[in-house]
Amino acid sequence: NIKKIPPILFHMNRRSLEDKCTDSEISQLRSVNGSLGWIARHGRPEYLYHYSTLQSYVSIAQVKHLAEANRVLAELQASPDTSIYFPAKAFSWRDAVVVTITDASWANDSRIVESGVYKRRSQYGRITLLAPPTIWDPEVTDVKVHFIGWKSGLIRRVCRSTFRAETIGA
Repeated sequence: NIKKIPPILFHMNRRSLEDKCTDSEISQLRSVNGSLGWIARHGRPEYLYHYSTLQSYVSIAQVKHLAEANRVLAELQASPDTSIYFPAKAFSWRDAVVVTITDASWANDSRIVESGVYKRRSQYGRITLLAPPTIWDPEVTDVKVHFIGWKSGLIRRVCRSTFRAETIGA
């Protein structure tokens, strides 16, 4: 599926990166970003942040967002065989533990609502996985896990501290 996604076609003829996109370019951006989102949600979680960020700029897209979408697409297409691997017999299902790993930034993103840009927004990410209980043992350095869910998004509330962003993200 990754190789079949066409890049956004646009020309830089006398345009700057800050120029607004045409309706056709916005339509292409929506299509490419939708494809990126599908791939990120189904097997390439490392691209969720790019998808989330590009999604927020679609309504006020500029030429620089088209270039960024094409850059991310080219990076993804350069590694089509990268995937999540679920090793057999990685751990005993009876003893497995559920682990959630979260992280959040503090006030380094923007939220766009009806062409209004609201600065100082926070982004979060979360990965949930199944693992053997040895994941908690600091002596064990090679632990095989199974990813069962992941998500990245913009925190809707304004966070006044890193701790608050981390808490809301979790």
